[in-house]
Formats: sequence, C-alpha cells, structure tokens
Amino acid sequence: MKFYFFFLFGFLVIHTSSNLIAQSHPEVDSMYTLIRKSKDSVRVSELLNEIGWVLKKSDPKQAKAALLQSIAIANRHAYSKEAGDAYNYLGVLESIRDSLDAASTYWESSLQIRKSIQDRKGEAKIYNNLGILYKNQNDFPQAIFAYRQAEAIYAELDNPVKVGNLSYNIAKLYEQFGHYTQAIEYIYKYLNNLEVQATLPDLSVDELQGIKSNEANAYDLLGTIKYSLGRLTESKQAFYKARNLCQALGDQYTLASVYNNIGNLFSANSWNYSRDSLFKRAIAYQDSAIVFYKKSLDIRSSEKEEALINELQFNIATCERDKGLLYKQIGRQDLFRQKLLFAESEMTRLKAVWEAWDDQFLLMQVESALFEVYHLQGKHQQAMEVLDHSYQLALSSESEWYIQRSLEDFSKHYKAIGAYEKALQYSEDYNIYRFSKISEKQVQDIEMQSALYLDQKNIREIEKKQEALKLSNLQLRISYGIIGVVVLGLMVFVFVAIRFKMLNNKIQGLLLNILPPSVVDRIKKDPKDDCATQFDAATILFSDFAGFTEISAQIPPDQLLDQLNTFFTAFDEIMTEEGVERIKTIGDAYMCVAGVPDPITDHASRMLRAALKMRQAVNRINAQNQQEGAPVFNIRIGINTGPVSGGIVGIRKYAYDVWGDSVNVASRMESMSTIGGITMSSATYQLIQQDLEVLKKHYSFELIPRSKVRVKGKGEMDLFTLQ
Repeated sequence: MKFYFFFLFGFLVIHTSSNLIAQSHPEVDSMYTLIRKSKDSVRVSELLNEIGWVLKKSDPKQAKAALLQSIAIANRHAYSKEAGDAYNYLGVLESIRDSLDAASTYWESSLQIRKSIQDRKGEAKIYNNLGILYKNQNDFPQAIFAYRQAEAIYAELDNPVKVGNLSYNIAKLYEQFGHYTQAIEYIYKYLNNLEVQATLPDLSVDELQGIKSNEANAYDLLGTIKYSLGRLTESKQAFYKARNLCQALGDQYTLASVYNNIGNLFSANSWNYSRDSLFKRAIAYQDSAIVFYKKSLDIRSSEKEEALINELQFNIATCERDKGLLYKQIGRQDLFRQKLLFAESEMTRLKAVWEAWDDQFLLMQVESALFEVYHLQGKHQQAMEVLDHSYQLALSSESEWYIQRSLEDFSKHYKAIGAYEKALQYSEDYNIYRFSKISEKQVQDIEMQSALYLDQKNIREIEKKQEALKLSNLQLRISYGIIGVVVLGLMVFVFVAIRFKMLNNKIQGLLLNILPPSVVDRIKKDPKDDCATQFDAATILFSDFAGFTEISAQIPPDQLLDQLNTFFTAFDEIMTEEGVERIKTIGDAYMCVAGVPDPITDHASRMLRAALKMRQAVNRINAQNQQEGAPVFNIRIGINTGPVSGGIVGIRKYAYDVWGDSVNVASRMESMSTIGGITMSSATYQLIQQDLEVLKKHYSFELIPRSKVRVKGKGEMDLFTLQ
C-alpha cells in the first residue's frame, strides 16, 4: 500500500509539474514543492485541491488532473472532506467550461459526501451551486428546490448574509418564471434581511456601501415584480429609489438595469393612454421608453456585455412594433408598415442569436413577440409556427405567464383566420388555466371581475361570428326552412346561457374558497378595493416542523407533499371550527390570524384552542405514521397578539395578507419555541391566562414561564410555553 502511494504520487509529480512549471506559475510551483516534501497524504490531497482551484481557468486540463488525483488519494485513505472539496472544485471547473451535466454529477457526488460527514456549511454551498446551475438550464423547479435547501441550512447556521443573498436569488427566479406572489414575499424578506445586516457590529465603509448596492438591486427587482402585478405607481417608486441609490453610489451596472426597467414602465403606461384613444400621447410614452432603453444600452455597450445588449435591442424592437400599431390607429399606414418591418428584422436576427446560444427562455420571449408582428402583418402561417414553438418552450420550462399568453394568442390567431370553434376552445382553455392556477397556489386576482368581463366579451364576439357563419350556411341551405333556423337559434341561446351561468357560479365559488367572505363582498362592490385595513388587536400564529430539511432529504417529494397536505388539511379544518383565518403556507410553515378580516373580541382564546388542537392533530397523524414506517414530524408553534394591517397584495395574482411588527414577533415566538411546544408572548398570555384552567380539562399541557428571554430584534421578553 505504501509503495503504491509513493509510486502514484511520484507519477503525479512528474506528469503534472513539468507542464505547470512550463507555465511559470510560482504559486503552483511552490505547492508542488510542498507536495514533494510532504509525507502527510491528507496535506497532499489538500494541496492538489488548491492546485486544481488555482488552475481552473488558466489550465483546466491540468486542474482536472490534479483534482482527480486528489480524489484517488482521498478515497484510498477515506479522507471524505478532501474528496468532497475535490468534487466541488471539479463541478466549478466543468461549469466554467459550460459542461453543465458533468458539473451537476460532480456536485451531486460532493453533496452526498457533505451529508455523510454532516458538513452543513458545505451542503449549503453545494445546494447554492446547484441552484445556479439549474437556473442556467432553465430548470425552475430544481433551481428553487436547491436554493431553498441552501437558504434553510444558512438560516439554521444563523448566517444572515447568506440567507439574504439566497432570498434575492429565489425572488429573482420566481419573478423570471411568473410566480409573482412568491417573488414579492422573498424580495421583502431580502429587504428586511438587509436592514438586519446594516445593524451588524464593526461594519466597514465598503461593507456598508455593499449593503446599499444590494438595496438598489432589491428595489430594482421589487419594481419589476410590482410592474408585473400591474401596480405601476408602486413600480415607479421602487425603480426611482433604485436609480437614486445607484447614482449616489456610482453603480453603473445596476443603473443600466434600472434604466431598462424604467423603459418597460413607460412602455406599459403607453397602453393606458392607448386604451383611452390618446394615441399621440401613447406614442410619446413609447419614445420615452426608447430613450431609457438607449441610456441602458450606452452603459452596456461600454462594458461590452453582448447578452444584455441583445436584450435591450429586443426591448427597443418591441417598442417600435407597438409604436407601429399606434400609428395604424391614427391612420399612418406608412409608419405602421415601417415600424413592423424594423421589428421583424431585429427580432428575426435576435431569434437566430438565441437559437445559437440555445437559450430557451429568451427564445420563448422573442418568438412570442414575433407572433404579434406576424399576426399584425397577416402572415398567419409564420405566426402559427413561432407561436407553436414558443408554447412548447413555455410548457417545458413551466413558465406560467407564457403558457397563459400562448393560449390567449392561439385564440387570437384562430379568430383571425375564421376558425371560430378553435378560437372559442382556446379562449376557454386560457380562462380555465388562469383560474386553476389561482386555486392551486391560494392566490387571488384583484381584477378577476374585469378580466372575466373581457373574457366573456371575447367569447360573445366569437360566438356572434360563429352564429353569423351558421346563419350564412343556413341561407345556402334554405330548404331546411325557417323552423330549423329558429330551433337552432334557441339551442345556441340556451347553450350560451347555461355556459355563462356555469362559469359565473364556478368563479364565485372560487372566490369564496380563496378569500374571506367579507373581502369578497368588498371586491364585488369595488374591484379596485385592496381591502387595506388597520386592526387594533388580532392574534397571529406561526408553526413549522423542526428538522424539516432533514426529513425532506429522506423521502421522495410526492410523499413529502402528501404528508404536508395531510397536516395542513387537518389544520384548515381546525381553523374553520375556531373561526380563524388561514393566511398562507410557505414550505412547512403555516400562518393564520384570528380577528382579521372580521374583528372579534376573543381572538386570543380562539387561537390558543386552535393551537392545542393542532398539536393533538399532529400527535394523531404521527401515531399513524409510526405504524406505517413514515417519518415523525415535530411541530413548533408561536403566538403573539397586537395591532396588524391587512389587505390584498398584487393585482394579477394576489393574496390576502397581514403585516406589521406583531406578525414579526409571532414569527419570533415560533422560532423560540420548543419541539412540541406552544410559545406565546406576554401580550397573548395576559388575554388567555384565565382560560388555562378550563382548557386543562380538555387538553394536556404544562405552563412554563420563561423570563427575560433574548429575542432577535426585540431584546429581552417574557415568554410562556405550553409543553
């Protein structure tokens, strides 16, 4: 064994050092000198890893050879950490070379080693690397899973900087794929995290400036999300805040992104004026959008960022296309044709570039835009080709926004060529898809009533043309007689009436399933009402499962989802019994509030009863899990009472939510709770202490006062735990 090691080691030195010395790399030469002198095989493996890391860009072939030799030595001597490091560095090396499948394989090997030696920090790093890799492959579900695994581990390790960075990456990924409710949740989480980072002791000037730069990025992304939700005023405020921060910091890179997004905002506002038939003003807003795009383009061009330059040229081409449509509205057919030809030329060029890059997300984007150009020009075959391909890309990448848009465009296309039955079917598919996604994700659409009106108007228009076609055919077949025409008309009328009634009942039922009844009533009276209300007193509960990350790694995702569904269904039934409003679930976390949106006086008592019932339900389900050999889930519950604000977040996709310091304290109570415990603040305890004796007759618990417990962000607090 000893002879083999020295033989292998001597071969390695002779094979690699000659090449490396030829490159005159003093640092690498020094490490090889240390290798030749070392008798410690652990140190040899570590030095080979360092050589691989140093040479990963300048000499990837020699870097890979060094890392593979490190793995051979580490495996022979059972040095798990060194092997894990080598696999990680190989993953980085392959990702630099764009060999993403190989990178994924190496990182998965490193991850298994990290888990086996319980290197939590190392696990988090690998999950983060995998998140970046899957994002670059447009594999949205895998990227989100990897990022959230890394986030959970860094939170467990109490590393706010890493948690913050991951919150931003997750928010950006959710935004990119159209999951705006989750995106806005994570970007606010990131902004809160930056505030925490700014209070850390002994920060240098550069570190504070870095936090400010991150804040600019956060507001830039927040503006993008608000823009996607249709909240253009809030979007503008966020973008201008980002712009001011960038200008103060001299951050040209982020400023270029902000200018691009402000351009998007002007372009969106253009259509507000277009809807009011103010076409010249709408054109002026498109011109303003192009000005901001070109400001961004100047910065990107100076930095020679080809990918971002292409995206800006695409935005300009889109603006020119939209200006062409506006010129058509004011009778300028010459400018209409000119702008569409320019847009077609630019988008076709960019389509070829993104095909060569094999960037499916950008390709989906440009083909969706090209459909509109061909559609406006009456090039129906070309329009159908790009639309069909864009739709297939949207399905494969699970991009909900583009799937929804494609269904709408299919309806538009078939309507234009006179295929009214297909147009009607796609219009219905579009409508069903939108509302099914709302149901699955427990989110709302504040414009549902107006959107439904537009959908029904579109259906009516298609059905009118369908009727006109049927009547035309009947005229050609006059022998059928007047009675046949009347019967057919009555059948169509009954069919349409029944269809509209079913659709209306379905949507009304959906609203009541996903919004509190009082909120539904307010929206029905005023679709623009965001239901924002200040509540003087309410009780908030958070719960999660201790060790959830470890459990999720042990069982398949479908089984994990079944378990969560079992628990959350039981919790929902309890909330209904106690008159408590479930707000949302995030992974394994469950949040609810009593006293919102309908104020009640006994909100604290109801919430405590609900918490005790939740614990009973968990014990009951765990008992069944043990019999079936499934994992046991240990719940932690936190409760706080105080003032909160409630309202609807978002326009296209939104949820009823509550916020305020009392919510933050409730979350802290959950994180400070013990396994199986219900921890409450003194504010809640003061309201329920007289109920405890009665509750003890029905539920088993022990009250444990906890004096002057230090709570993050709040200082010392008196807590009370029911164990």
